Amino acid sequence: MLKGRENTGSEKGWRLEEAAGFLSEGEGRAKRSSQREKKYMKSERISNGAKKRYRLSKSERIIRNYEYKRVYEQGTSYRDGVFILTIVKNKIGHHRVGISIKRSKVPLSSNRNNIKRLIKEAFRLNKLRLKNGPYDIVISIIKPPPQKINYLIVEQRFHALLKKARAL
Repeated sequence: MLKGRENTGSEKGWRLEEAAGFLSEGEGRAKRSSQREKKYMKSERISNGAKKRYRLSKSERIIRNYEYKRVYEQGTSYRDGVFILTIVKNKIGHHRVGISIKRSKVPLSSNRNNIKRLIKEAFRLNKLRLKNGPYDIVISIIKPPPQKINYLIVEQRFHALLKKARAL
């Protein structure tokens, strides 16, 4: 049977193999340690920057309420059919983006989050093209977007608004 050991859920596989006689007790330990090494290598691979550079850092996002208020009060707004872009220069030294989507405009949270992801991606890929100083940019939605919204639509509208603002 189980050779005097209890079967725990996380180690179920190697314990059953060990109990069935397929692995000796030492081989079971070796298998566990190799599994730990694989987990360690995965986390090391992720933490070495391979995936980290594809995200917006906290310093590149507008997070606080007072930061949004400052952009809305001091900034200039530009609109198209769906989005409002409010832009103001900052003194931080790098560009930042904030996204505001009301539940009344886009009721489903999955759609809101998808639009946020697309806007962040458009900003991330185009932030090096922005000229004339570091900006704080807030993007809001005026009306519900068309049903089929994809990255190309968001990027085209984002580019058009940045050109209106003379930031590109």
